[in-house]
Amino acid sequence: MYMPRAAAIYARISKDVTGEALGVERQLDDCRRLARELGWTVVDEYIDNDLSAFSGKLRPEYRRMFDDVKTGLRDGILSYHTDRLTRQTRELEDLISLCDANRVAVQTVRAGSLNLSDASGRMTARIVGAVARGESERMSERMKAGNKQRAEKGRPDTRGYRKYGYERDHMTIREDEAAIIREFADRLLAGESLTALTRELNDRNVPTATGRGPWYSASLRQILRSARLSAQREYQGQIVALGEWPPILSREQTARIRHLLDDPARRTLRTPSRYLLSGGLLRCGTCGGSMSGRPKEHTPSYECRKIGHNCGRVSIKAEPMEDYARDLALTALDGPDLAASLRSLEQGTTQTATLTDQLAADEQRLDELAEAFADGEVTRTQLTTATKKLTARITANRDRLAADNGHRDLSRYLGQGIRLRRDWDTMTLDQRRAVITAVFEQLTISPVLRRGQRGFDTDRIGIVWRV
Repeated sequence: MYMPRAAAIYARISKDVTGEALGVERQLDDCRRLARELGWTVVDEYIDNDLSAFSGKLRPEYRRMFDDVKTGLRDGILSYHTDRLTRQTRELEDLISLCDANRVAVQTVRAGSLNLSDASGRMTARIVGAVARGESERMSERMKAGNKQRAEKGRPDTRGYRKYGYERDHMTIREDEAAIIREFADRLLAGESLTALTRELNDRNVPTATGRGPWYSASLRQILRSARLSAQREYQGQIVALGEWPPILSREQTARIRHLLDDPARRTLRTPSRYLLSGGLLRCGTCGGSMSGRPKEHTPSYECRKIGHNCGRVSIKAEPMEDYARDLALTALDGPDLAASLRSLEQGTTQTATLTDQLAADEQRLDELAEAFADGEVTRTQLTTATKKLTARITANRDRLAADNGHRDLSRYLGQGIRLRRDWDTMTLDQRRAVITAVFEQLTISPVLRRGQRGFDTDRIGIVWRV
């Protein structure tokens, strides 16, 4: 048998629950012992911890070992078992070709020697590989079935690292993190952006769940959108059951956050605008298009940039327009008319909690309908008819929920006009924008009526109030 002069040990474990790499350490110890028995010289160890060979994800250390063998730096491979090397048929064939072309010896602690230089050895490797892949597929099916069953019973998802807001038992609330969740959920629903909230978390040096690294908008979005915060269990993105742990947020808050973040019309600007009335609030009175903030003749202005539609490029200076919108909004918040309109509207509005429950029930019915069609329990015609009805009802209820959300955001600012005016200069742009959008549905700017007219003309401004 060929005696390698520069052998490699490869160790891998699919799931490292504790994060202490104890599984790969045991593999390394056994491989080192085998190397001593065989008289092989080991010059490097390649370790992929907490990575599955079945999933097809990139394994950096396996790739590095493969390249070192290919360039002749390594002439022998030691591993605990063939399934530690690979469970992918495609990868196995690549390994066979590599070892055959480079006269590389392969030894395993559990499966013995693999002679990949002759037909019998290659056949044995392929059989062992097929058995390992089959077992991985069966294990994956069992895990998926078990995960679904646990989800439908409302048990917590204990996979992976500790979830933000809860202790490692996934049941006990961690109060300092829960306070952050409640604060930032309220501020998100009040109109502040994920980007601004993420920046503040980093500025305040608030630690993440792992305590390592900064906050990112994507991770904050994932946390706030998660149904687990309101003690609801998700499976593959859908809420399937009530959970058995204490909630941090209400189900109503979760429904509102998910509706807000999942709205297709929601835009996330790569470079947040510094203009208060940006984001679609200001509309052109000629073509109805959104007006955006930009300098015009070195003066900050709002302008309709829509080409065509007989639009005369409507524009208005930013500073007086923003001051007018602020003063009008804050005055209205302390006045009796807005409060009376809101009370009248809320008396005739369906409760948000009821809408939330109806939405969840209809979304679950859609999932059940798809499963029934797949099982042959309903026909395509029945599926189409029922789906159309459910989708229409879901859309209508989402629109009503969105309207309720706007009214709820407005109610939090009623009677706060004087305080907001006092704090306005110290508030962030997102906080100011949240107040403005809670009061106004839309502000429309008409063209200048007389050629050569100068000065700020409030008669050009059309107002659509939130209520």
